[in-house]
Amino acid sequence: MSSLYLVRHGQASFGAARYDQLSPLGQRQAIATGVHLAGRDLHFHDAYTGPRSRHKETAQGVLSAFKVAPSLTESRGLDEFAEGEQILTSAERHFAVPAASGDAHDRKTLYVSMLTAWAQGKAAIDNCRSAEAFRMAVREWLSEHRRAASPGQQSLAFTSAGTIGVLLCEVLDLPTEQMISFASVIRNASITEIVHTPEGISLRSFNTYSHLPPALLTQL
Repeated sequence: MSSLYLVRHGQASFGAARYDQLSPLGQRQAIATGVHLAGRDLHFHDAYTGPRSRHKETAQGVLSAFKVAPSLTESRGLDEFAEGEQILTSAERHFAVPAASGDAHDRKTLYVSMLTAWAQGKAAIDNCRSAEAFRMAVREWLSEHRRAASPGQQSLAFTSAGTIGVLLCEVLDLPTEQMISFASVIRNASITEIVHTPEGISLRSFNTYSHLPPALLTQL
């Protein structure tokens, strides 16, 4: 049996000129996650990262805690489907509601409504593939990883909540729209573990964040 540990990126830089980078808190989350994984004496054979800066910076922070870190490979199969601004801009057009005019709760409601419509195939997000196309790309990455994995291999993958959500839909054989329910509760720098053999795949743990102290708990 082989294991795939999925790590969601640390907190990104909300409110900054450039969102796609870890905040100081996100950097501390990544290091704390690395210390936790290294302390479990796990031997990772390989590691993968999505192409976003927040994915790579999280990987660097986590792997810095290992005496012998696995080689890191970038993969577009672990990319997120869209950024927050893309989603809100598309939501304004689709629902004919200006997001900037509402409070934070209204914007979050609009955001989730847009994601749900996209995942159900009822709406498009600007410059973004469909939810089914996104799932297919992630499925291909997972299938390729499983084919290449040796028995007992332990692997790390650094990615985003949407990618983890759709991976769970694959593992649990759920409809694509279910990914939104998963993605909406995944904490920054949390760990999800999938175990697999050539014959099957299953979920061992989801959204584990007990390794993070309360001061390091964030979700967005």
